[in-house]
Amino acid sequence: VSWNASGIYSECAVASRTIRWTPHPTVHYQRNYRICAIARDFSPIPECPNDKMTSDGWYGEVHCTEVRVVPPSLYWTANSEMGAHRNYTRNVFVPCATEFVLEAEERGDGFNNVGVKILTPYQPVLIFVGKQPERASLTLVSQGRTARSILAYKASRGDEGRSETFCFTARDDQMVLQLPPTCLTVIVKRCVYCVNPGDTLSRIMQEIALDFNWLRLWAANGNEDGDDDTLTVFHPDDLMKTSKQHIINVGSIYTVEKGDSIA
Repeated sequence: VSWNASGIYSECAVASRTIRWTPHPTVHYQRNYRICAIARDFSPIPECPNDKMTSDGWYGEVHCTEVRVVPPSLYWTANSEMGAHRNYTRNVFVPCATEFVLEAEERGDGFNNVGVKILTPYQPVLIFVGKQPERASLTLVSQGRTARSILAYKASRGDEGRSETFCFTARDDQMVLQLPPTCLTVIVKRCVYCVNPGDTLSRIMQEIALDFNWLRLWAANGNEDGDDDTLTVFHPDDLMKTSKQHIINVGSIYTVEKGDSIA
């Protein structure tokens, strides 16, 4: 509504304007942004000019709104096997792929233009930091405000004794925030073998020693050896009967002492 040039009250068409602002990822998200607007008609009132009645028309009240840019709020979840700490060390085994669950979530929220609390739209992304290691992979399982990936490391014959460190992290999909890197050191354990589906002691013995005497493997694994990684084989047909990776001994490690020789 407005007053016309003769001072008579009249109904007018309602004008509206939508302001859409998409903040750039580099915006200063710890401050508020103030946006103001004012409306005027096209009815000049030169007889009584003041701040609102001018030769350009009648100006209404100034309306302002404050916009708060809510940054991402990323956290590693309790379901994530790694991430909460900065450094991890794990044993891996030939020839299985050792897998670890990584899970990060976005916890941010804010208020919309009518004061209703809403969740932030950011989605976590799990990535390697730097060059991806040749033997490691990240496979996406689910995406959303909670992202889950499987970190796998597959060691092959010849990698025994290898030690490798690589890092990963979580960031938001708009690349505003990135968590500090988490680094994993994997050690390919020597003189052990990770049993695969279909493996038998006889087949494993042929592969690692070209020997058909599988009883040697049974003897090396028939008693508790105090190693948390290896499992005791009470019966040669008991391979792969646990949900955990079944690791068996295929040799022994000897620490060389002064004066030893291979003669």
